[in-house]
Amino acid sequence: MRARRLSHSFILAAVLGLSVAAPASLWAADTDAGKPTPPAVDAKLAITEQRSSVSQVMQLRKSAADKGDKVKESCLYERLRGLQQTLDSTLVAVAALEAAGARGDQKSERAERERVSRALDLSRQLRTDAEGCVGGELVTGSRATSISVSGGGQGDDAKAGPAELQTIRPVRLELPSRPNPASAFRPAR
Repeated sequence: MRARRLSHSFILAAVLGLSVAAPASLWAADTDAGKPTPPAVDAKLAITEQRSSVSQVMQLRKSAADKGDKVKESCLYERLRGLQQTLDSTLVAVAALEAAGARGDQKSERAERERVSRALDLSRQLRTDAEGCVGGELVTGSRATSISVSGGGQGDDAKAGPAELQTIRPVRLELPSRPNPASAFRPAR
């Protein structure tokens, strides 16, 4: 019976995209009854907060693009992609959480709540990183650039160019004696 539960948990983990190490930690939590459960995270509020973070970073990226700051825009784009992937993962976890609640599977429900909690922590970190992105605003402004060149007047090499003389050969304008077999214009047989 235990092996059957493990295989079902592994299949469920594979379908939901959990790592292989996560189900092993969940099985260990099943044996340790005295282990404290992680604080409950409201899944709907987590999704709302993550969507808000995505829209906030999208606005930051748009303002950086309007200013023409490619460095900051690239930094924000990377954080935005991470936030969107985290939001997708949270949506999958919430769907699995609701399914586990409908089945009455406490173990899976606990695992999905932990997954939502981790995704929320990651999205908060990514939003903080996005707010810390810097780019062109570090440049204080344009300034005059001067270039000075010193030298002897002529180039360094007195004999610059090819060492041998070159002759220009005339172009031969003659038709071939027989048609090219690969030509589309060859005569029909």
